[in-house]
Amino acid sequence: MIRVFNELESTNTYGLDEYQHFNNLDVIYALKQTKGRGRLGRSWVSEDSVAMSILLKDDLNFDISLLSFIAASSVFNIVKKHTKNVSIKWPNDIIVNDKKICGILCQSRFENDTLNALVVGIGLNTNNKEFFDELNDKATSLYILNNTYYNNIDFVKEIYEEFISLYSDFRNGINTYYDIIINNNYLLNKEVTFIYQNKECVGKVIGIDKNCKLIISYDEKEIALTTGEVLLKNAYK
Repeated sequence: MIRVFNELESTNTYGLDEYQHFNNLDVIYALKQTKGRGRLGRSWVSEDSVAMSILLKDDLNFDISLLSFIAASSVFNIVKKHTKNVSIKWPNDIIVNDKKICGILCQSRFENDTLNALVVGIGLNTNNKEFFDELNDKATSLYILNNTYYNNIDFVKEIYEEFISLYSDFRNGINTYYDIIINNNYLLNKEVTFIYQNKECVGKVIGIDKNCKLIISYDEKEIALTTGEVLLKNAYK
């Protein structure tokens, strides 16, 4: 079920705080989000764009780190219907023409060392007409790309249905999302900067393995990254 709110500080925070009042796989959707967060604590304010969170609270005995990839694949499949040059920047950004159009943030709630709830937060720029300051050269929206105004609730429904399909496949041992990830890897063959053994390094992305680790050629060897910030050396950051 999709639960619609006029305004929330954060759909993720609200979902985790109020998870007992929602059903498994409910969607929290805010017409306006005022204190959203992206990865690494970055702010993300939404107005007339998609700010939604999918709540998971039942049968959480799986590798939860894969949720962001399932979500990214879901959004990718929807966005590509509306524009070209869409790709996925590991681990969870959707890129169009070298600019970010969507970010995904998965968060969890533990109580007494027990995982009680997860939220998959999705922020998609639909009707943004412009971006300011440091985002101007890094972000885009469907409106900017197509000069078209979009119905956000339609996107919420489409993304949700696609997520449920890919998530159901995943829980049944069918990793449909993985082919989407590896076939639309924005970072493939690009040089990136990354943190490895507590130092900043530069290497070339050569792929993504079955566990969705980013494989980088560095110092005449291949290393697999699971966490930490990975930035393009000379492009989108």
